Formats: sequence, C-alpha cells, structure tokens
Amino acid sequence: GQIEMIKKADAIINISEGHQKAMGRIFGREVAKKTNVIKNTTPLWFVLDYPEVLGKARMIRDDLHKENNFVLFYSGRISKEKMIETLMLGFNKVCEQYPSTKLLLIGAGKDSDTMNSLIKAYGLNEKFIGNIIPTGWIKDIKEYAAYYLTGDILIQPGRTLNLYSISAIEAMAAMKPVVSVPGELSCGIADNPENLYRSVIRIMESYNFYERYCYEIYVKALDAYGPIRFLNEHLKLYAYLLKEKPKILRLLRRTGK
Repeated sequence: GQIEMIKKADAIINISEGHQKAMGRIFGREVAKKTNVIKNTTPLWFVLDYPEVLGKARMIRDDLHKENNFVLFYSGRISKEKMIETLMLGFNKVCEQYPSTKLLLIGAGKDSDTMNSLIKAYGLNEKFIGNIIPTGWIKDIKEYAAYYLTGDILIQPGRTLNLYSISAIEAMAAMKPVVSVPGELSCGIADNPENLYRSVIRIMESYNFYERYCYEIYVKALDAYGPIRFLNEHLKLYAYLLKEKPKILRLLRRTGK
C-alpha cells in the first residue's frame, strides 16, 4: 500500500535533505525527483505572547523555581528511540553537580508507570526521582506553550546534523537554549550523556549570555522554520503541480474549488 502510494503520488514532502536522499536510495531516482523538502513549523509562533499564556507561565514558573534552581525540559515520547537513556544519564551528572536542578517531562511513554521506567529502563538515579516533573501529554496549546516559557533549557537528544525536532523548533520560538543535535542553531549537543552534561553545565553557568544569544537563534529559526516560509513553500509547490498537471486543475474547477 505505502509503496504504491509513493509511486502514484504527484509530489512527496519531506522535512530534510537527508530524508529526500533516503527516498531516492530506497525507491529510486524517479521518486527522488518528485520529493520536495519543506521544513517543519509550529503554531507556537502565534501563541507564545498571548496574555493567558504569559500568565499561566508565571504561575508554573513560581512553583518550579522556588529554590532559585534551573528547570530543564524535554518534550516528546518517552521511549528508547527518543534517546531517553541519554537524557537520564546526562541528567544524573547534572544533578550530581547541581542537586536542585529539575527536569520537566512533557509527554509520556507506553509504560503507564513512567517514573518507574525512568529508573529501570533508562538509567535515572533513584535519588533524583524527586527532581523529575512529569506532565503527561498536554492537549491545550496555550498550556503547552506556557510550559515552554517556564523551562530554562530544552534537552532533546539526537545525533543527525541540523535535523531539529518540532520540540526544538518550539523552544527556539520561545527563545530558550536548545541542547540537541549538532547544528548551527544548537546551544549545546545531546548526542551522548557526557556531551549533554557538559553542554547544560556550560549554559547554566553562563545563562545571561545564552539568553541574549537565543534572540539571534530566534531570528534564524523564524527564517528557516517560520510559518510564512512554510506556507510560501507549500503554495509554490501547489502552483507548480497545477501548472504541470492540468488534469488536477480541471478536476478542481469541476468541483468548484
């Protein structure tokens, strides 16, 4: 089914050049030729400055920063594929040096007992279990945005150069330092526990500098991952398809679209 759909598609959209090349290697030159790269965006660009989001963020922040501590945060699925072991092992090292550091986990995993799985499956030191703050999945986008304004440093483990997750892009939109894949928009690298630890400590100990630096990253991220570029690239692709595929245009006119 999937292979047939790929072969019949007039165009395929992928989020990175790496994905585009992989499509060509797997499915051949013809599929590669109709594969287009349009980078991800996020609706958080629109809601982060809403008064209710800012108010909610202040309330959460006051509760989580009572000890004048740093709050790291991760957003996504709690699973092996997301390199949660790297996150936990690196977090252990951070807490050994700064014991009041918190880790906000936005998301959940297959295991209903997330906290227990962090220790047994992913290597969290049991003495730091109280430093973990799990929220589960947050469906309300304004509440979700408030948590991004609450955290100090996003940690999103990864290894692929410049392949930023939606969560990383959302943190850039919130002007937060991102410790993730190697890349020009990262403030640190989280490809293994040691690099994660070193990156986080460096940012924590020079946080005023990184707060200012994050504005430069915000501007670059808005240009690369912002909604205007996202919409324009989609419109450009659709215009090309309508020009190259007059049959599609005739069908649209027939249905009154």
